[in-house]
Amino acid sequence: MTMVAYVTMKYGRAIVQHRNMRISVLAFAVAAFVATGAAGALGAFLNKYAPVRGGQSIVLIQGEQPEGAQAPAQTPGVQPPAAQPEGEQP
Repeated sequence: MTMVAYVTMKYGRAIVQHRNMRISVLAFAVAAFVATGAAGALGAFLNKYAPVRGGQSIVLIQGEQPEGAQAPAQTPGVQPPAAQPEGEQP
């Protein structure tokens, strides 16, 4: 879209007289909107599949702690995730 804006500002109404330039600018504008839509859809699908639980700290993946490892300190005001019964997957 930056290229489309630059060409439009530089050439203004002269774009109307140049068919190839007009088609190129329109093609770049359409490509920019398609790319934006694809990125937005991918982000929405990703957020639906793997949402991020947040608070003051963001938890992307929480697995089991190895033996002898200490659990990270809890941030005040942030609730720990609910415990899953053994054998059940979320």
